[in-house]
Amino acid sequence: AIAVWPPEGRWATSVPCSQPRRRLRLPLPLPPVPPPPPSNMARFVAAVVQAAPVWMDRAATTKKACRLIHEASQQGARIVAFPESFIPAFPYGVWHHGVRRNMRFYQQLTECAVSLDGPEISMIQVAARKAGCVVVMGVTERDGGSLFNSQVFVGADGTLLGRRRKLKPTSAERLIWGEGDGSGLRVFDTGEIAGRVGGLICGEHNLALARYTMQSQQEQVHVASYPDPRMEGRPFAERVDAAVRHYAAEGQCFVLNATALLDDAARAALYDTAELASELDRDPQALSGCSSIIAPDGRHIAGPVSGREAILTAEVDLGRIPLSKFWFDPPGHSGRPD
Repeated sequence: AIAVWPPEGRWATSVPCSQPRRRLRLPLPLPPVPPPPPSNMARFVAAVVQAAPVWMDRAATTKKACRLIHEASQQGARIVAFPESFIPAFPYGVWHHGVRRNMRFYQQLTECAVSLDGPEISMIQVAARKAGCVVVMGVTERDGGSLFNSQVFVGADGTLLGRRRKLKPTSAERLIWGEGDGSGLRVFDTGEIAGRVGGLICGEHNLALARYTMQSQQEQVHVASYPDPRMEGRPFAERVDAAVRHYAAEGQCFVLNATALLDDAARAALYDTAELASELDRDPQALSGCSSIIAPDGRHIAGPVSGREAILTAEVDLGRIPLSKFWFDPPGHSGRPD
């Protein structure tokens, strides 16, 4: 509809004019702008598991994982994050043993590794559904004759949301694991259960393009999976903490940093000579585990914890993310595609 201005009998000016007076045709006034809807950003409890697997025992470790999922849910958790290659174990020996010994270990790990269609993943799905939790599980995945360092994402209804493989195993890890690809760099939308969830594994947090890919998908909760930093001494734990805090601040997201533990059984199996034991214990300030939960401003809101098994929990308020985006948003107003 078009309004005519001025109305009949009224003119915009009273100055005499010899030209015919024309009416201006203007749009009708716009309706008032409604107030913005209330924020629907979810608030929930997140949990990080710091624990040791039952060394190289796939079935027993899976049962332990299901128990820990249940315990986390009893603390109110809606998402539970596990360390790198929790099932069946992280191959610490690649850093301390020779090639020949790692060849034998590869055969053992192949026998203990997890298949996506195997009973272990099914058990994790059942545990997630019973607990009503999103679960991100670190596994060594067997596919054909190759092994991969993978994160498996399970929805709160038990659905297998997806899995991703570490893009490039770090240094000596290439003796054991094959390479992933970019198809796994995905963020999974879990709605109000746990928001938009993604993850990276260990050294991938040093890959700027991998970080950018995840952050450009509006990741809200990020799972960082690591082994026990004790294997390299105190500097490794400090690098882990620096990496996850930087990721949170750079991506304006919450980070669930899950690191593993070397227990006595693993130490006995891996560091079984005086020389190897002294190599593990060479740094008296080394930390065994450094799990934590980080807010979008880079601050710890739970942990870090070391030296023991633990389930860390913290309330995640996704409503804190927009304020962080005001200051900096690399894939948005702070960045350029060129």
